[in-house]
Amino acid sequence: MLIYDVAHQHYNYTFLKLCNFLFLMAENNRDGDHSVVITQETIANLLGVGRNHVTKCLSRLRQENIIKVKRGCINILDFDTLAAYCSQETQKT
Repeated sequence: MLIYDVAHQHYNYTFLKLCNFLFLMAENNRDGDHSVVITQETIANLLGVGRNHVTKCLSRLRQENIIKVKRGCINILDFDTLAAYCSQETQKT
């Protein structure tokens, strides 16, 4: 049970970091749209997590119709819901 708890906490931590990252990148996009041009591998490296964790988290966001993933680009479809998943500190920026 302890191993499950640790794995679950790591997933939640990665999910929060990813949401914060996507929110900040999309919010600061100079093009004015809510897209982030980046690979999943680069996200994993920047966040200090495994690519498999990033893939799982992106899949969740995709299933909830919050994002759309294309090769090398993540489009934010529902910016408000993504913001709701972010930490309070990130939402205040």
